[in-house]
Amino acid sequence: MTDRPPISAVIIDDEVNNCEHLQKMLGKYCPKVAVVAKAHDAVSGIRLIEQFQPQLLFLDIKMPGGSGF
Repeated sequence: MTDRPPISAVIIDDEVNNCEHLQKMLGKYCPKVAVVAKAHDAVSGIRLIEQFQPQLLFLDIKMPGGSGF
């Protein structure tokens, strides 16, 4: 059996507590998911996506300055 590398993820949510809670839940229940970055607005989130090119995104739908869509 081979060890797979972690799945890289970025969390984008304007609610800081939501980001922290999701990261803790992922750490507890999804140890193969590595949160590589978090953003609290759409513009910063886009920059992080371009920088890290994550395999997985967790997006808030409604945020100041943009949406998860």
